[in-house]
Amino acid sequence: MNAISIPIIVLNVISGIVSGIWLIILGQWKIVVAAILISLFVLFVYLIVAMIQMPLVLLMSYAVERSKKTLAMFSGFLNLFIGYAIILFYVFMVLVKVIEISIKTNLNIIPLLLLGYSVATGPFSYLASKEREDSFGSFIAVFIAQISYLLFAITVLLNISPIALPIILLIVFGTEIYQLNLLSQMLNDSIESRELDNYYEN
Repeated sequence: MNAISIPIIVLNVISGIVSGIWLIILGQWKIVVAAILISLFVLFVYLIVAMIQMPLVLLMSYAVERSKKTLAMFSGFLNLFIGYAIILFYVFMVLVKVIEISIKTNLNIIPLLLLGYSVATGPFSYLASKEREDSFGSFIAVFIAQISYLLFAITVLLNISPIALPIILLIVFGTEIYQLNLLSQMLNDSIESRELDNYYEN
C-alpha cells in the first residue's frame, strides 16, 4: 500500500480535473456533467444499498461484546464479502461503460479512463473522509476500489484484461483475511482480559 500510495494520491488530485478539462476541450462536456451527476447519485444509492449490511454489523457487534468468536468471525466475513462485492461490481460497471463510450464516440480512452477513476472511487473516498481517522475498514474499502479500477484499466490498455480479475480477487481475499485476523486477535485479547478479571474477582 505504501509503494502505490503516491501515484494514487496524484490520481485522486488530478484525475477528475485533467480528464474534465481534456474532454471539455474535445467538446464532450456532456460526458463530464453526466459523470458528476452519476457520482452524486451513486453516493446516495450506496448509502441505501449498504443498509443491507447493517444487520450483520449489529450481529458482529453483539458477538464481539459477548466474546462469541465463531459468530463474530462469521458475521464479519459476510459483512466484508458483501461490501467488497458491491464495490467490485460498481467499479467493473464503470469501466465497462468507459470502454463502451470510447468505442461509440471514437474518443481517446485515456481521458475517459481518468474520468472513470473519479467516478468509480470518488463516492467511496468522500464517505471515508467523513469517518474517523482511525476508521481502518472505510479506508481499506477505498483502497480496494482504487486498486481494482487501476488494475482493470491498466490491463485493458495492455490488452490483457482477463488477468485482472484473478489478481483483484487475490488482493480482496487477502485483505479480508488480514481484517478477520485483526478481529480474531481483538477477540482473543478481549476473552483473555475477561478471564483475568474473573480470576482476580474470584
